[in-house]
Amino acid sequence: MHLTSLFNMEASNEEKAPPPVSTNNTDVEESTNAPLEDPNNATPTKVEPTLLFRNVCPTDLAKITALEKASYPADEAASRAKIQYRQHHAAAFFRCAVLVNEISPINSTNSADEKDTNDASISFMNDNLNSLNGMGEIVGFITATRCHKFDEESMKTHVPSGKYLAIHSVVVDEKYRKLGIGTRMMKDYINAIESIRANQSGTKLKYPIEKIVLLSKMSNVPFYIRSGFAVMGKSQIQHGQDDWYDCEMVMKEVTETVKKDKSYECWIMDSFATATKGTGNPAGVVLITDAGQMDVEGEEQFDPHSEDNQNWMKVVAKEFNLSETAFIWERPNTDGLEYNIRYYTCNGTEVELCGHATLASSHVVFDKLVEVGRRDISITFYASSDVLKCKPAAGRKIHMEFPAKNTVEFEADSEDEKAAKQTIRESLFPNMSEDDFDSTIRYIGVDDGCDDLFVELTADAFFSIPEASEISYVPMMTFDGYSRGIIVCCTVPDELKEAGEKADFFSRFFGPKVGINEDPVTGSAHCVLGPYFTKQLEKNCVVGSQKSERGGTVECTLLEDGVVRIAGSVTKAMSGNLFL
Repeated sequence: MHLTSLFNMEASNEEKAPPPVSTNNTDVEESTNAPLEDPNNATPTKVEPTLLFRNVCPTDLAKITALEKASYPADEAASRAKIQYRQHHAAAFFRCAVLVNEISPINSTNSADEKDTNDASISFMNDNLNSLNGMGEIVGFITATRCHKFDEESMKTHVPSGKYLAIHSVVVDEKYRKLGIGTRMMKDYINAIESIRANQSGTKLKYPIEKIVLLSKMSNVPFYIRSGFAVMGKSQIQHGQDDWYDCEMVMKEVTETVKKDKSYECWIMDSFATATKGTGNPAGVVLITDAGQMDVEGEEQFDPHSEDNQNWMKVVAKEFNLSETAFIWERPNTDGLEYNIRYYTCNGTEVELCGHATLASSHVVFDKLVEVGRRDISITFYASSDVLKCKPAAGRKIHMEFPAKNTVEFEADSEDEKAAKQTIRESLFPNMSEDDFDSTIRYIGVDDGCDDLFVELTADAFFSIPEASEISYVPMMTFDGYSRGIIVCCTVPDELKEAGEKADFFSRFFGPKVGINEDPVTGSAHCVLGPYFTKQLEKNCVVGSQKSERGGTVECTLLEDGVVRIAGSVTKAMSGNLFL
């Protein structure tokens, strides 16, 4: 609820908007005793200072800290370290007001031409003197940091991609209050932020600022309302005995976004493909080439946790409409050998790990390295939870090192086992009796992370699983015993091995919960399948054949320290540019 209509007064009081309460020093200004400024009641004897507004520089910090300590109680004033942190990490959002001449009466004899000349001079100084040392006296400052959410935890640190600019301090030297400095300082601050957002100040932002937010006590709300803020209601953030109110200013629409004018290279790769065309699992790969650049705040420009970037990746993944699309960007100062990677499914769901999309991405990077004469080099991908190493291998294959997963078998006749069996029978074998179905089960359980349900069947039962279009996925969706997918597998019968079959096991993977009814070839599922069958078959290296409509082959080798090496081939299906 907006409270703006409740206030029609012209009084104001400069105050510091507090950051969230913490057990350490709480950086909150208590300014209830500061004098109000009332421009409508100004008298001819009042004086108007000539001010320069600029960014705070490191040599200003001693003065800024002194103002802070003079303005607030000892247990509320920000420390020198915190002030220095804000100036270092969010310099573009730390501005001050500097008194650059002696105060003269408002009703002076200066002509209008002289006043215009003075203002023009100050404007020139604003544009060109952003790191003054000792010129004039600092009489006030405003500091803020960016965050993704307007809450206690998010406001503790500066996040360069944050869509909110959270003001922590609005401070005016006590000697210069009641002169309108706070109002002028806030006006300059808002104009400076608008200039930054419009890329007119020499400071370029990759991520737009959507709102300026702050907290205020009721006594200081009128000042912020007159400055253009709206009061959203009582804040959930608690500090002391007084109530605080959330205030925000929605910034003007940014008509041009960074990505709107960008294009990125993209590919569709068939991972774990066989010699037959149209096999393997197609994955989209998008190479984000501007992520390694540093913005003016000294941070990587591409942030996968940013809500805007997450929404963009979801849109792109839906556009590709493949089981998974990988987004990769080079990590700074790694000479092209380390990349961040994130995975999204065709319905916009982010998944932590995807083998075939990693394989596709590694092929893209290796091709880039070959173009500059670099071969047989390992690369590393940093996923949200895992570090994945990849290396070219013989036969145009690629080796990937993934974390191995063990299986946990359901206890016999437990409710979990009964529910899992019912799910598989209703989905894959609806016409089979319970007794007949029970006789087909060799193993049923989950991986040790409870991501995938794991079922080993007899070979006869495996070969009788219907085609993907004839399977009922509703029971799979409603069963809550797993979070990602269902792995169904069997050992290759001896008669097929004798007939020349090279695979050691067959599998299929169903993932309706993440928008994939049946996945063509699932590399990450072999983090479970590989260790399971190396133990079952007493072999160090096993080969799996995924029996989807497209099909594909995955080689698995169990290494030391809980690592499984997954190998496969990749075929480039298409490449181009992404303009979304």
